[in-house]
Amino acid sequence: MTDETKEELAKEIKLLKKRIAELMKCEFELKELDDKIIRRSVELARINVDLKDEIKKRMKAEELLKESERKIRALYDQTFQFIGLMTPDGTLIEANRTALEFSGIELADVINKPFWQTPWWTHSPELQEKLQQAVKKVARGEFLRFEATHLDKEGVLHYVDFSLKPVKDESGKVVFMIPEGRDITESKKTEGKN
Repeated sequence: MTDETKEELAKEIKLLKKRIAELMKCEFELKELDDKIIRRSVELARINVDLKDEIKKRMKAEELLKESERKIRALYDQTFQFIGLMTPDGTLIEANRTALEFSGIELADVINKPFWQTPWWTHSPELQEKLQQAVKKVARGEFLRFEATHLDKEGVLHYVDFSLKPVKDESGKVVFMIPEGRDITESKKTEGKN
């Protein structure tokens, strides 16, 4: 073998050693990447399981909330009492089915209106004024109760035991009011006969 061949062979060996070193480095980096992928996959699988658990818990909580709302709505709408919900300025934001059916109106007819401008009160300017004054007092935290009259869907006058209650938040601030009425027409008729 000639010196030239030996030199070429030495160069090729050196080049091969360099490529082997590069390949070993690539293999090492690939192994590190594989390890990272495995760790990330395990982590993502754990996060996915946690997320599925959270979704199940949230769905269960939402279902419990819906069930609770259905129960409250059933109580609210099936009572014989006239019940509503107002803001502290006297704006009606909810009325139960009993109150609406009594006057033959829809919720859309009264929602977001001052309570004293709803059909239950418009037959009497005196009662409207009394209610406006009551709203101001209840907005300050008082409870008020008085006798009122309301016209039913046939235009017949009914006597109503009416109350207005404040609903307060944790700090004692009035955040809602509950108007409530009970038809006492029959007992008034009975009183009149005695």
